Amino acid sequence: MKVKGSALYEANLKRIEGMIWYNKLNVSKALECFKLSKKLYKQTKLTYGLSLANFSLWFLYKSRISEFIIDTSEEIIFKKSQDKYEKA
Repeated sequence: MKVKGSALYEANLKRIEGMIWYNKLNVSKALECFKLSKKLYKQTKLTYGLSLANFSLWFLYKSRISEFIIDTSEEIIFKKSQDKYEKA
């Protein structure tokens, strides 16, 4: 979707578009919109908008974590976490 206007206007529209893509279960497009929204909010220097963008990204990662993990084999995930624990 093409939008023209101030950075704040564009940031709000991109965040809303990201929510629409999220509800349509298109995670990659939602992620793209949320990242662009965050970039635009940074340009406006509004902490409230930046907080909204960060929350949107966090919520997307939190709710769709399995789609961001390439290998979801439980043994491999356990092994990786155990290795990181032992290194700490």
